[in-house]
Amino acid sequence: MTETNTPTLASALDYIASNIDCNSLDSFLETGSQESSYICETLQITPLQAALFATILEKSGDDLATTRDLVSTLKVSKIRFLGFKKEIDELTKKRLVVARQKRNGSMGYRVSQSVVKAVQNNSAIEPERLEGLSTRSIFNKLHNIFAEIANGVSSSEIGLQEIIDIMNHNLDNKFVEASMRLGIHGLCSEETVMMFYMLHRIVSFDDNEFAIDELSKLFDYPMGLNTFLFDNMRNGCSTLQEKGLVEFQCEDGLENKEVFQIPQAVQDELLSDLASKGIQSKIQIPRDELITHSDIRVKKMYYNDVESEQVAILTELLGAEKFAQVQDRLREKGLRSGFCCLFYGPAGTGKTETVMQIAKETGRDIFIVDMSKLKSKWIGDSEKNIKKLFRTYKALTKENALAPILLFNEADAIFGKRINEESSADKSFNAIQNIILQEMETLDGILIATTNLTENFDSAFERRFLYKILFKAPETGVKAKIWRSMVDDLSENDATRLASDYGFTGGQIENISRKLDVDYILSGRTPDMDKIISLCKAESIQKKDTRQRIGF
Repeated sequence: MTETNTPTLASALDYIASNIDCNSLDSFLETGSQESSYICETLQITPLQAALFATILEKSGDDLATTRDLVSTLKVSKIRFLGFKKEIDELTKKRLVVARQKRNGSMGYRVSQSVVKAVQNNSAIEPERLEGLSTRSIFNKLHNIFAEIANGVSSSEIGLQEIIDIMNHNLDNKFVEASMRLGIHGLCSEETVMMFYMLHRIVSFDDNEFAIDELSKLFDYPMGLNTFLFDNMRNGCSTLQEKGLVEFQCEDGLENKEVFQIPQAVQDELLSDLASKGIQSKIQIPRDELITHSDIRVKKMYYNDVESEQVAILTELLGAEKFAQVQDRLREKGLRSGFCCLFYGPAGTGKTETVMQIAKETGRDIFIVDMSKLKSKWIGDSEKNIKKLFRTYKALTKENALAPILLFNEADAIFGKRINEESSADKSFNAIQNIILQEMETLDGILIATTNLTENFDSAFERRFLYKILFKAPETGVKAKIWRSMVDDLSENDATRLASDYGFTGGQIENISRKLDVDYILSGRTPDMDKIISLCKAESIQKKDTRQRIGF
């Protein structure tokens, strides 16, 4: 650092850590530096504390900085390092450093995430406050603790110590009082971690289904969660179950001894502080998964006569007043009141855009299913994701005056034919299908699936779609209208010529229209028919090799 440079926390700490690494602690303390003075003044610590802080920050990353790490880097003896206890305790008291005892009894050190962020942003270091936290603030910290465990930045051992610290600093909090009253703190360490993890999942994600496989991933032991505790949980005799804190999940009257949940009565006692303040009242959905009807732009759609009539009928049925009447009528007759619709046909024929325009006209939002988030490589996770999806949709229908549309786009990926179970992945796929079939039976809203590949659909799904609309490639007259709507100043004769010569879908015509706009911006010239035809030829992909290939 020179006189002309503006000091930052990161640059000063990097200088200190590098200087010690290249030389030694004693050399650093004897020489002194502008960087050391800057850190000491900014953080109100001594030069030795600055050296220890910089070294711990440098050596603690995905794991704790051990005593061996620090002794080696500082180039001091282990006995001398023991004499630094007072300095480290002071750093701990200022919450610049976190000290943790590992399972083997050795000590490890790390810098909290809030301090790391302050160093990154060169902002004032404000150590995390532990005292006087609200229940919501406690769960925000639990969320961060378990996120660090999941990302490998921390471990269950460290996480448990951090949880205990939070609890001990908030003994008068209602949630902490309830957890002590129910004996959560008297459980073994693994069960305590699992209990707080499950409570965190309920509060943060409305998730109350926990497979043993999921719980075991909390722990970094060589063989996962110890077999003895596994067996006790399966046999219903773990301390968690004996205290009534956890129970087997029950489906259709049958207990699933691989999946657990926290009973509602226990939730009510532990989380009463949250419920009384209405903190869990609004369902949070990523912006890209929920499209509000007000954000949808009106777009003129062109269909063949048959599709036009079917879309008009469905749009009328999904209007607020008519839909309520139809549902009442269906319920009176003991029939399913939900509407499951299938839009199928070639790509580019307007299936997805039709869903958007129906939503716009009927005033309904669209909840788009993110297929990438449904399937998981972990056993049981995919099934949980599907169940959570429908729970979220049900909650949305209750919170909104009009039931939103649940959209499965390119649904053949998940509505496909069931397969012979030869692997765990096959079993998971079939289990997902069974869950969706059951949910479609009890749906009290609107589900629309779109697909290009109906030949892959399972017949059990086909029967559950009340309305099926086939979107065929547009006929010549319809294509001519699409051409004129998308290409400015195109004559009727030219539009008819293009519609006759090229068997494009609306999506392909839109591609050409966009290219024409780009060409106009680049050249400043209005495209003529020769330009349009050249783009049409380019849009028609030549398929010379028709041999069947291996794979997908």
